[in-house]
Amino acid sequence: MAKMVLMADSNQERMLYGLFAADETTHLAQLRPYVSSHTLLNEPDDPFLQLLSDIVESSDKAVLLFVLQVVLEGWGLTHYRSLARGCTHGSLRDLLQSFLQAESRHHGAGVTLFNQTQLSTDSKKTILECLAMFLQMVRIGPQRVVSAIAATKGHLSRPQRIQILQQLDTVGHAHQRLQLLKSLMASTGNTIVSQLEENDLFTPLSAEEAASYG
Repeated sequence: MAKMVLMADSNQERMLYGLFAADETTHLAQLRPYVSSHTLLNEPDDPFLQLLSDIVESSDKAVLLFVLQVVLEGWGLTHYRSLARGCTHGSLRDLLQSFLQAESRHHGAGVTLFNQTQLSTDSKKTILECLAMFLQMVRIGPQRVVSAIAATKGHLSRPQRIQILQQLDTVGHAHQRLQLLKSLMASTGNTIVSQLEENDLFTPLSAEEAASYG
């Protein structure tokens, strides 16, 4: 959000992103009591976080608008709603629920601003490359759960990984998320979705295929 303030084309847009930055800072401060200081200080070695970090380094406003605000803010909105629905801790559940209105504003503003943006060939190419990497992470299913099981139980053989992924319904798990992402991307009316579809990036991998990852 701080970067979007710097890249804003008008004072109105600059003020908008300043407000969004305040929202995100408030959310972080509100979550701190529920998260250990060790977790906050040590960034996990996670491919998704690394991809996100790389995207934020982009100086292309259209890329940041589409990938971060249209897609990931929309994804985050659904994620917070799911977390709130499944949370058994009363005050934390209420806190997560309270994030939804702000996240909805962030996503909606991203869609509006992106639709007013002239998308260059280079920007579209970068967006497609970023989303291809992200969708591939989703296509391989719940690998974090498999990794957590391996961390507790020890090394898992390929047949064991396949069995776990089948029991976790990796195809259904990935399909649901891929369809959500597809609908978020299609909200701009751009041709990005059709180009990703051509590369079969909205199709989940089978348990046998997904077992080769992670």
